[in-house]
Amino acid sequence: QPKLNNTMSTTPVAYTAKVNHSVLHKNIAQITAAESLQHLPAQIASLNWLLGHLVFSRIEILRDFNTNTDHLLPNEQFTTYQTLYDRGTTAYDHPADNYIDFETLKAQFDATQPLYLGVIEQLSATDEATIKNLGRMNFYNFHESYHIGQMGIIRKLLGHQGAIK
Repeated sequence: QPKLNNTMSTTPVAYTAKVNHSVLHKNIAQITAAESLQHLPAQIASLNWLLGHLVFSRIEILRDFNTNTDHLLPNEQFTTYQTLYDRGTTAYDHPADNYIDFETLKAQFDATQPLYLGVIEQLSATDEATIKNLGRMNFYNFHESYHIGQMGIIRKLLGHQGAIK
């Protein structure tokens, strides 16, 4: 599990990305692959779908910033992830065995972290385009925080103790 550095030595956007990473790991700790695919009442997204959605979304934003992600998600697999995890899809669209293994998704999310932080660190608020990109990254952090919060609720619905105390 990643350790959270409590200093503010990076930009607030990077700090939020680090907090998100840490909280995500707390929310999915001790969750099994079978639990990650479990369908919940009211068509609540599964943990597998949420994590896959975050992986897919991070890959998309990294590609938008011209970061090579082929080692994480080769082009031939990108369409599969898009079909399963893109905005507008749900955890109920496909049979459970079509979804990517939960451990693979965890590893992919972790592998995106240094790339994601690298993109943020390369941005400096000195010109209008960079300020706009920092705003995009900040919005993406909000998007992650939203879904990571959902993971905490789903964790409890699956019968686990809350991870954030």
